[in-house]
Formats: sequence, structure tokens, C-alpha cells
Amino acid sequence: MTAPEVVAEIVKVNPEIRAVSFHPYTPRKNVKENSLPLSFSRLLYHDSSKERIIKLTREEIAAVIKLKREGKEPQEGYFLWADEVVGVMSRIRVRNKILHIPLMDFCCEDSPDNLKQIKGFLYEVGQKRGVILLSGRSYHYYGVDLLSDKEWVKFLGKCLLFSGYTDERYIGHRLLDGCGILRISARGIRSQMPTVVSILE
Repeated sequence: MTAPEVVAEIVKVNPEIRAVSFHPYTPRKNVKENSLPLSFSRLLYHDSSKERIIKLTREEIAAVIKLKREGKEPQEGYFLWADEVVGVMSRIRVRNKILHIPLMDFCCEDSPDNLKQIKGFLYEVGQKRGVILLSGRSYHYYGVDLLSDKEWVKFLGKCLLFSGYTDERYIGHRLLDGCGILRISARGIRSQMPTVVSILE
């Protein structure tokens, strides 16, 4: 199962989700991949511009996934943008409340032991239903059960304590945005489609 299919499944099992937002962006090397000396301004750089946000209804998401499973490409403006990747956004409005899909980015190497540690940690912090995906460089996590704003911040805080495994810079950026984002497509320097390697249930 690929990342877009994971999003579709989360929507399917949460009938209160009426729409999900997606953000197209150009992938760039992160601080850890950059071998040049880093200034404070580079370390503190945060792209807060989210002008281009695409909101898809649950019906549109199901239709796009159906096309992809049939080997057809969706029209431009869904999960396909030239020279860009697409990120799913955690923040969802449900009946005048803000909820979040639990999302997390990890920075450890791809290995059976690291995957086992991640799975154990997620169970320990109350994530009983979700999937871990291999992202190419490391792992991504998608939880099934939605979190309130307060629960989401606590989830990020607990993940920050999992030092050496979670990407602390990702967590910092998500707190600044008030929203999680994970890549669900492949293009350019992010050439591997995130794909499920483990299921929590």
C-alpha cells in the first residue's frame, strides 16, 4: 500500500472526515543532507507559505485512488504536479472542531531493529492503529485515530523524546505550522514513493 492509498483508507474508516488538504511543494535538501556550513538563518529557516493548498473531498480522494489502481493517472491538480511532490496535511475540520491525523517523520536508518523500536515506541505512546511506511531515507508514520489539537501537541512532544529516531527538525516545523505534513508522492530528489512496511493493529 502506498501513501495515497493510506490516506484514502484513513478517510474511509473515519466517516466524520469530509475533506483532506494537500500541499504541493518543491523538494529540497534538508539541513542534515547539506554538507555546507550552516548559518543561524539557515537553521531557523521555516517555509510558512501555504498559499497552494488543495482540498479534496472524501469522494474525490476515493476517485483518485480508483484511477491509480486501474493504472490511470489522475488529472493535474490532484496527486500530480510537475516538478513537485505533494504533502498530506494533518489538520482537519470536523463539526467546528480541529482534529489531526497523527503523522510523524523519522530520521533513523532503514533496518529491522529500527523498525521494531519505532513500532514499540508508537504502541507505548498510545498509537494502537496505524501504519509505518518506508520513505526512502527512513520511515513515516500515519495513525488511524484522529487527535484533538491538545492531544496532537502531546503526541509531538512524546515523539521529540524519542531522540535519535524521530526527526526533531520536522517536529519543530510542525509546531510552527500547527499542522503535520508528510510527502505522499515521489519526484526529483525524493524519488521513492512512501510504501507501507508495517501495520499497527
